[in-house]
Amino acid sequence: DWRVQRRVVAPAFGHAHMESYLPAMKKVAGRLVSTWRAGPGVVDGDGGAKGQPILNAMSAYASDVTAIAAFDADLDSVRTSNPIIDDINRVFALALDRTLLYNIFRYWEVLPFGTYLDGMGQALGRITSALFKVVAARAEQHISPQPAGASAPATHNGTGTGTLLDIMMARVALGKGKSEGKDLFTHRTMVDNLVTAFLAGTDTTGIALAWMLHMLALDAQLQAECAAEALQVDVDAADGAELMVSLLLFEPVEGATVTLQGRTLLPPSQGGRIAISCMVRYANCTDAAGRRAGISNPSQFDPRRWVLPDGSVRNPPMDGYLSFGHGLRVCPGKELSHLEAVVCVAHVLRAFSLALPDGHPKVKSHTKFTQRPDREISLLLTPRADRQGRRTAP
Repeated sequence: DWRVQRRVVAPAFGHAHMESYLPAMKKVAGRLVSTWRAGPGVVDGDGGAKGQPILNAMSAYASDVTAIAAFDADLDSVRTSNPIIDDINRVFALALDRTLLYNIFRYWEVLPFGTYLDGMGQALGRITSALFKVVAARAEQHISPQPAGASAPATHNGTGTGTLLDIMMARVALGKGKSEGKDLFTHRTMVDNLVTAFLAGTDTTGIALAWMLHMLALDAQLQAECAAEALQVDVDAADGAELMVSLLLFEPVEGATVTLQGRTLLPPSQGGRIAISCMVRYANCTDAAGRRAGISNPSQFDPRRWVLPDGSVRNPPMDGYLSFGHGLRVCPGKELSHLEAVVCVAHVLRAFSLALPDGHPKVKSHTKFTQRPDREISLLLTPRADRQGRRTAP
């Protein structure tokens, strides 16, 4: 039963675990900045630069953080070319096609080998195969007795416990992995939950981050205000609570971004195999809800509307702005996505000022399961000076 599974799965991404994932987020964000410093987007002394493509980079950042949070694996997709990112993009593009055909002709269910006709089966197979190996390796760790005095194995999330996979494994080990006599977490269902969390966490957060950086590149004043906040705090040393308090503008910027660009269709399943105990987020921005909240032009990107005169952030009306869903179907990765966005954008803005290259085509959105940019987004990255006036390291 997905409701029972969800009560087990959701705590892995709850507020209590965010601090344990924060070092990994900072590490991955640092890798991203280092990679971009050597990339084609950096504006040199002569002002020359081609522009840094960011779509795959943001997906790589999100996949690396999600992999550490879900099953404590360091994929290092930010610095290496990881084909799994292409598979994730392919799965979400095909998910839309299958959603539109769901009540017409489900070829992936009816025809022999139908799930492989469009390539969905192959892409999901590669992702699932990789995660099967992760589950098998972690199961061996849980089952094998540790020698007396042996130290715990090295982990990437700083704690060694609390990942989604650890929580599911612990339920099984304690004999609590059953519901009405049925196994809740078989090898298959654990992999299905990992695949769902990994796919959704990579695609939705990666796209939201790309939109967020694009919006900041278009609004120099807003970008300068966000950068000023980021430069006033030691992002690498601060804990999660300090970051959220110090970077007040970041939450409304992220909220305004996912509200306008975060709509997601939701088919019954991904390729017929993935459990739905984790759900992707969606957004629903309505003019009526905006008017009830006293907001003009609610569909316009304006993060400052959520900032009160005392600097605090007010919440939008729940019935009109559901960026992460609500109730039983609320996105379990909401807290993780919030903190990922703050950490990533803060690191980027501390290192660079952002702009679009001259002649960059206007970026519109189109639906490929999620609301994706209709073209690559490229950014010019101008290294910022530190507080002593020195330019940040190349």
